[in-house]
Amino acid sequence: MKYFRLASFLLLAFLISSCEKEEPQPQTKPVPFWKAVQGKYKVIDLESNEEYEMEIRIKPDTNWLTSTQMEVRDTIFCFNFNNQFSVIPSLYQNCTSYDTLHCLDLNSPFGIRDRNNDRWMVNTWSDDMTTTAIENVWYNREITFYFRINNTAFWVEDGNDYQDVYKKQKAVKIGD
Repeated sequence: MKYFRLASFLLLAFLISSCEKEEPQPQTKPVPFWKAVQGKYKVIDLESNEEYEMEIRIKPDTNWLTSTQMEVRDTIFCFNFNNQFSVIPSLYQNCTSYDTLHCLDLNSPFGIRDRNNDRWMVNTWSDDMTTTAIENVWYNREITFYFRINNTAFWVEDGNDYQDVYKKQKAVKIGD
């Protein structure tokens, strides 16, 4: 009986020692939108099939003067946007969201100058309801920009042809 108890005790001790204690896995924190969206993108114009590279950077907590008060918002900077503008700064609210869909609203300063020093109005247009894609939303490392580029206020003074164009371009993130 003594040996049976000793054998049972040794077997129980062996079983307990052979069990690994499961360590709780550290929870991964989602990457904030303003960090995830930043990077280099390959862009294709969906009408002309022209390809170019663009870079998106975000500066958090930028002061923007509105008609009512000074507000702190995040700013998106699109470098080489439309393969025409060196940089387009644009207001963005809610960069700290962890949702998977993020609307990007490009509203450049009125009269932004392109590489030829011509002035334009550039802003995003609402979602194109004729397609299944959701435009102007960053999702899964890509965005389809649907925007309007217009020189109505400047074409005579700048000596250019009048242009009021709606464009659609798909940008896919290729690096940080």
